[in-house]
Amino acid sequence: MHFLDATKADRLHALYLTALATGMRRGELAGLRRSDIDLDPGKLTIASARVVVGYAVIETGPKTAKGRRTIAIAPAVVDSLMSHGRRQLEEHMGWGPGWTDTGLVFTREDGTGLHPQYVTWVFQRAAKQAGLPVLPLHALRHGHATAGLRQGSTSSRCHGVSGTAVWPSRVTSTATSSRNSTAMPPTAPQTCYSPPRERSD
Repeated sequence: MHFLDATKADRLHALYLTALATGMRRGELAGLRRSDIDLDPGKLTIASARVVVGYAVIETGPKTAKGRRTIAIAPAVVDSLMSHGRRQLEEHMGWGPGWTDTGLVFTREDGTGLHPQYVTWVFQRAAKQAGLPVLPLHALRHGHATAGLRQGSTSSRCHGVSGTAVWPSRVTSTATSSRNSTAMPPTAPQTCYSPPRERSD
């Protein structure tokens, strides 16, 4: 079973897909902010990261000038991030005043930021529960995983996006049928974004 299919119900499924499609490190994923994402053209900017010092987490900018970069994201990733945003808004409503607005894309249910080591742990737990090999998170960044995004998974297959994609600003009770469809219309992009090769976490 493909990892993305096995984890499609996981609340952090969008994190796994984003890691696979962009090659982002766990600290960059944990530090990604809603303001760093522009879903309409399909791009995100890596401007900060959450890094571990001892066991404490600090937020910092990229280590080098090249570390700050803008990455194109495939329509499948846009869809997944929008679904994740709707879930986050529902969690916000459920927690009420107890929810913490950190501005981060990937958080715990109460809105607080993710510890980078927790990102690794939850990824490996998901793989184990799915009966798949337990690999380091950066394994998602390798070329064979991207090939799976292109060919092996219904849930992650590239497909067209109709309408304007924006980060959800309110909770919606139903998703549009076009975003649930796995069919590829004639005008849809034919390939997904292929991540650059980078060093592991």
